Amino acid sequence: MNIRLKTSVGILVVLFAVCGCIPEKGASGSGQPGGFVSLGDSAEPGEALFNELLQLTDEELLARWKERAFKDDVQLADRECVWIGSVLASSGPEALEPFLDVIADPEVDWRPKVVATNTMKPLLEVSMISKLAEMTDVKTEGTTRACAADLLRALDTPESVEPLRALRNDKDGRVRLAALTGLASQGEAEARQDLREMFFARNTRRSDKAMIVLALASAGPSIEDAAVLTEAVVGTDMSASDKTHALGALGQIGDSDTSMALEHYVASGCPEELREIVNATVAAIKERI
Repeated sequence: MNIRLKTSVGILVVLFAVCGCIPEKGASGSGQPGGFVSLGDSAEPGEALFNELLQLTDEELLARWKERAFKDDVQLADRECVWIGSVLASSGPEALEPFLDVIADPEVDWRPKVVATNTMKPLLEVSMISKLAEMTDVKTEGTTRACAADLLRALDTPESVEPLRALRNDKDGRVRLAALTGLASQGEAEARQDLREMFFARNTRRSDKAMIVLALASAGPSIEDAAVLTEAVVGTDMSASDKTHALGALGQIGDSDTSMALEHYVASGCPEELREIVNATVAAIKERI
């Protein structure tokens, strides 16, 4: 097996394992990047497409990526764009620099920047932190800053903590949310408290609330998170997937108030698709307490 094929197949396995394959379109309803991109369930592109990509040169791959990424109707996590990135990565980190250049270009529209960001997420390396931190400078274009902050968050490594700390009080809500969720995943208690407060703020969008729920549920949830996670389940119109994340954490940390709220939710209109997992969560809480 040649190096490109072997490396790309390895990355592809990671994409399936970590990403549930490839995310779906749209980061937020406002037409701006603003949180995690949900996982999609559209048809697989197939082995034929992947084999076709393996035959292309780096220049041909990048041209194909740009052709897709700069379309007005491109999905924000276009699966072919992500696959192209995985194949290019087999040539080394320098082959990914054009994606960072797209994100950094003040003349590029927000949509290709988000496509580039989602292409990069499975392929990030610690060596990229310095450049990403530079791209979050306050004088930089807003979407560039938000995308760079989101990539620093996605790195999920201790080396990204300092640049994220510099952004935790940023005036741009997208940048601040990325910083706080990244810091929360690294165990920073103050960031977790800020996220709890942000969740209940009047102007927090649904997509941002989903990002907060995933961050709190995934990074060592505690009883202090119960109010947010319970409200996410019983008091919002979040997706079943987002609510399932919250329920998984509540089963670990919920108390009697949590179980009462969930039982009332079941009795007063819980969607059928969630009823079984809500009941299982209540049972887990009661057994634990």
